[in-house]
Amino acid sequence: MVDTFYGGGLGLGLAIASLVVVLVEIVCNVLVAVDAGRRPDWAFKGAGTDKSLWIGLPSGAAVLSLICCLCGGIFGVVAGLAFLIPAGLWMFSFRAKVEEAERRGPPYGGYGYGGPPPGYGPPPGFGGPGYGPPPGPPPGFGQGPPSW
Repeated sequence: MVDTFYGGGLGLGLAIASLVVVLVEIVCNVLVAVDAGRRPDWAFKGAGTDKSLWIGLPSGAAVLSLICCLCGGIFGVVAGLAFLIPAGLWMFSFRAKVEEAERRGPPYGGYGYGGPPPGYGPPPGFGGPGYGPPPGPPPGFGQGPPSW
């Protein structure tokens, strides 16, 4: 039954190769998406890339690879190998840059991607000079009925 469906030994071998390539590709791309997802956003900005790119690209590649595997044949093998490119780019290029930015630490002041905007000091509660407890109620507050 399998020989007639896949066209003999060559077709069966191609189907098995396609399945193996796609499974390896899906595992690699899911690991890339999980690895990228656990790192802070500011580390990606410090490395000059985007976190959503490194979560979405491998995830999309894994889904498309599964669809191509269902098409079968040589197309499934070639597409599975092509969809390994995002995982390779992450592992051999961008991961080291993001890790280095993560080791450097978050940007100054916790503003996300640099210091405060020009003309503004630290935010309230930052602990800088001139910041104390909030003012109390106005004089006479809560004494007697309100005068309207």
